[in-house]
Amino acid sequence: MLARYQSRILTLVAASIAATCMLIATPRLIPLNASTGITFTDAAVGPLNAIIITALFLLPALILSIFIAAFNTYLSATFISAFAVLALASIGGSPIGFIYRSDLPHEYTSLIIESFIWTALLFANLYTIQITRTPIQAKLPRNLVTPSPDDSNLFGNLSTNTILAAFIVAGLGGFLCNLLIQSTATSQSLCSLILAFFIATLFTRFIFPSANPVILLFSPMIAAIVGYTLVLINTGSYSSTSKILSAIYSHQFPPLAFPLPIFFISAGTIGVILGITAAKGFENMTIESATHQSETAE
Repeated sequence: MLARYQSRILTLVAASIAATCMLIATPRLIPLNASTGITFTDAAVGPLNAIIITALFLLPALILSIFIAAFNTYLSATFISAFAVLALASIGGSPIGFIYRSDLPHEYTSLIIESFIWTALLFANLYTIQITRTPIQAKLPRNLVTPSPDDSNLFGNLSTNTILAAFIVAGLGGFLCNLLIQSTATSQSLCSLILAFFIATLFTRFIFPSANPVILLFSPMIAAIVGYTLVLINTGSYSSTSKILSAIYSHQFPPLAFPLPIFFISAGTIGVILGITAAKGFENMTIESATHQSETAE
């Protein structure tokens, strides 16, 4: 098994390579009018081509994820793809560009559809890791393989607690986003999403330690869909682009609905990954402490 610092360095290097590859796609995904905020609908190459290009340029991240998963956990592997998309979201810029160029609130329907597409890409990434990890590990020296019994079936535990935990993370993360997102800056949205879903996941893991953590990775997209839906159904306050812009600048617009799907799938997912990792760290510390006390008592 690789040392912890070696695994982390390997993961960071892989994430950096994946992000660099992803950034090559940026010119093809920016809107025709070169405004900020990347969405499939407004991409210069068209929605369908944008989805295909995104999937193609995510292939290096997927390959690196498969490679890292063989040496590390699925969380480290998933981080690589999320980081690559985070780089793209950062370069794409603030969602305010989407607000200005769109026919709102109708375009929020396209954001909901886009959220489902990103969710499907996340599922595909995780499923590919699951089906390739064991065969690859079987060909590696045992001293390089990280034992992770929970990774054998990532989607196996779909208990009531798991589903409930996913919605709690989505709800609490969304609530915290509403508190943390206070401006239209790109960094504000990204950092707020990471922090919000980190706290939400850490809190939820303490309440439901037996819940399947992989399902929590989908919580940010649940929150995104809820946020966009709230705008769509509130036809009185958000019936046009001008009204939404006015609401944003007067701080009367729900901050949860401001970040684009690419923000949720990248920053939100990274927040969940960090939350799960931190919770596992606390759990291991507790177990080690209890073991030490037991040995001392004997």
